[in-house]
Amino acid sequence: MHRVPLVLSLALSIPTLVSPAIAGESNSAELAMAVRLFDEAQKLEAQQRWGDAALKLEEA
Repeated sequence: MHRVPLVLSLALSIPTLVSPAIAGESNSAELAMAVRLFDEAQKLEAQQRWGDAALKLEEA
């Protein structure tokens, strides 16, 4: 099974993260949590733990 690189996933997720922030719908704590989850997902991807990384991205 081919996995989409995390970088591509992140690039596709950025508009979803940024748009609400620009509209004032997200607070800084929510954005900080999302950034932390993205960082954790990158670490999991480096360990080739694809399923866990995908879950972190969904949570973010």
